[in-house]
Amino acid sequence: MSVTWILILSTVLISYSALKQASVQVKFWFNAYSVWHFKEWYRMVTHGFLHADYLHLAFNMFSLYMFGPRVEYVFKGLFGNLKGVILYLILYFGGIVLSSVYSLFKHRGNPHYNALGASGAVCSVIYSSILFFPLETLYVWGIPVKAWLYALLFLGGSWYMSKKQYDTIGHDAHFFGALWGLAFPCVVYPEILSYVHSLFFNA
Repeated sequence: MSVTWILILSTVLISYSALKQASVQVKFWFNAYSVWHFKEWYRMVTHGFLHADYLHLAFNMFSLYMFGPRVEYVFKGLFGNLKGVILYLILYFGGIVLSSVYSLFKHRGNPHYNALGASGAVCSVIYSSILFFPLETLYVWGIPVKAWLYALLFLGGSWYMSKKQYDTIGHDAHFFGALWGLAFPCVVYPEILSYVHSLFFNA
């Protein structure tokens, strides 16, 4: 079984159980105040296995199902099975943790701010996929969009919405998760930069 499927199944099982027990949600979701003042650092990771409702869970896991296997395959192809899996897990869990750092500092004085979901990790995986396949065509609401253009629009939109705070969606997590998804492959495999450059400028 692939690592992506293990992540999906474990997240579905944990999220389903937590949705049945509100006390579990409260204990393990991301609460910046509790992390900062009570040193409950585990929340930086555990919130990535919880979701607000079944639709939230389904959307994130479907996105991971669509993009995760190909990124896992690329990492294994570049680094071998063991190292590839380790790096893929660093990408995923790094997305959970690092996508919450900004919110930790932003909301550390607010005991009422809570967040949950694997969105940061999933965005990391999606953006790694876009980095490896920038000229691929994605279909957004049935509209064909080049992957690189979608990446720019999504980043810009997430940053704008995070500043306006029109809704309760964790746009900060999307934005910083996406940045991590772009940065991490460049650190572990710098050759990707010359590859992307050649696609756009040496065609």
